[in-house]
Amino acid sequence: MNLTSIEASRRACIEAGDLLADGPPRKSEAAVQAGFIDGLFKQGKRWLVNYRTGAQELAVYGYMVGLVLKALKEALPHGQYEAEMKRHFPDVSRAALHRFRQLAERLPLQMPTVGHLTPKLLKLADDDVPEAEKHVIVEAFKQATDSKCVTELLRDTDVIRKTKPPEHHPRKQSTPEEIAASDLVTAEICAKSVIAAIRALMLTEDILPKVPRSLREDVLAECVHLNDAIRRLGKRKEVK
Repeated sequence: MNLTSIEASRRACIEAGDLLADGPPRKSEAAVQAGFIDGLFKQGKRWLVNYRTGAQELAVYGYMVGLVLKALKEALPHGQYEAEMKRHFPDVSRAALHRFRQLAERLPLQMPTVGHLTPKLLKLADDDVPEAEKHVIVEAFKQATDSKCVTELLRDTDVIRKTKPPEHHPRKQSTPEEIAASDLVTAEICAKSVIAAIRALMLTEDILPKVPRSLREDVLAECVHLNDAIRRLGKRKEVK
């Protein structure tokens, strides 16, 4: 910035009532806040990309997204948060953003070690921090959270409901009447199946000869047994 532009900026500050107008021109408080918010959105988008493309570090990136959203919730003027979320994160559901923010609010309370690590986690956004140091920070987060995924952490912090174990329902004992009715149905099904099978074998004269001899003998033996059983059943009814 040259002297002419500095002087012009200084005069603008004087007209705006800047008390430090005699020194180098400074940004107004509103401009500083706007720059801070813009930086938060850039960080949030960066962490969101990492969250979507990461592998083992998904949880730490999800937590970082939540930290940014938490800071934005506090920094944005009242009533503007939802509108700004839609404008800057149009492809992310409001529910997902809400879960990220709640994770950042609740996880340090649930796992105090994560709260102690948070200042170090903020270094992950600093391009001047060596990758080796960032790796150590990420590993520390994974150790503090037992390498749990985002979904598990959301359940641990009650952001989403925990999966209920399947309920065991003891099998209802059948009454004698129900057992008798079931046996009757089974008997009818078996009898109809036997009749259908015999009719299929006798449908044409060339089907039965194609059955292997040993298998024909088995069929004949079973038919004899069935015939004897039916005759005995008939005699019982005659005796009664």
